[in-house]
Amino acid sequence: MVEQIAPALSKIEEFFMASTESELAPNDLYDWMQAYSNIFATIHDFTFYYNKKHISQRTPENRKACMEMTIKNYYTELEEIVELES
Repeated sequence: MVEQIAPALSKIEEFFMASTESELAPNDLYDWMQAYSNIFATIHDFTFYYNKKHISQRTPENRKACMEMTIKNYYTELEEIVELES
């Protein structure tokens, strides 16, 4: 599995790093931009759990706990975006 998802994790890393070079949003879009930056960072967190470099640094139990926490954060941040866009 680690080998199969490596290309996707690499793309997530690439896009995340590019996103950190974005200019600051105007004041009227700041909250919206911050919400999207937060969820993108959370998506990037998923890359730490099943990549070659980090797979041996976590126990299966720790990896599961981290995944559950990150999934919870993802849905919380998604709700914040829904609220901002409504």
